[in-house]
Amino acid sequence: MLKFYLAALGLCVFSGSLQAQKTVKFDYQTSQARLLDVNPTTYVKPLVAELVVDTSNGRIRDKWELTAAELAARVIPGDDNATVRNLRSYAVFKSSEKHNCDVVVAATFDVRITESGAQISIVGYPANFANWSSSKIADYDWIMIEKGEIPLPKQSQSEDDKKDEQKKGGTPPKKK
Repeated sequence: MLKFYLAALGLCVFSGSLQAQKTVKFDYQTSQARLLDVNPTTYVKPLVAELVVDTSNGRIRDKWELTAAELAARVIPGDDNATVRNLRSYAVFKSSEKHNCDVVVAATFDVRITESGAQISIVGYPANFANWSSSKIADYDWIMIEKGEIPLPKQSQSEDDKKDEQKKGGTPPKKK
């Protein structure tokens, strides 16, 4: 009788383990050929624009409230400075959307984070880009300086500044 119980127990364990096993079948294929890299040789001439600041209504003063959940979605874990930059960017976006402007010039911020969320105050002037045009050779030095690719020239004066000074009755440019 003991042999019968042991055999039955062994049969139950064996059949249970058969049911628990699962066969997973998958196919995997990879192929590789030599690739010729495609490097486009398209160059775009830099685009320049004027920034027109709207001072007619004075400074904008906006406050943007975020709930705890909205704040949590904008937090950069382990980097408080990045979180504050993210919140400032959000405020600039919301204010430029509200005032229909491209940029908020001379913006100052007050960011308050609490357990219930955050409040971001932004103060600045709305501004829009105007007079878009392709850059001219005279713009290239300025563009390179902005990109940090060439050092600032020592006491240089642009041709436009020299012309403006001449119109105002300033000293004529020195001949080389």
